[in-house]
Amino acid sequence: LVSLVFGVAVAGMLTTVVAREAGRVPAAVVAVALLATPGFAMNAASQRADIPLACFMLGSAATLLLYDHTRRDSLLWLAGIQLGCALWTKN
Repeated sequence: LVSLVFGVAVAGMLTTVVAREAGRVPAAVVAVALLATPGFAMNAASQRADIPLACFMLGSAATLLLYDHTRRDSLLWLAGIQLGCALWTKN
């Protein structure tokens, strides 16, 4: 169940970030390409640390991108927490 949550979170976060930056059509293409990749589905189901690590790293990158648009300092804290979770997950 945890692996499924992280797999869906990566796909949803990637789709949302691309839709916000480039539009809905490129976001749909990226989502289909990610979900159609057999390696993503196998890694998401294998319960290894790769997909949660990708989720935390993508979340921190998305948070830094949002910070670039809004300049809210609390987003830097959130990006740091997500990078700390990524480090903790992989280590």
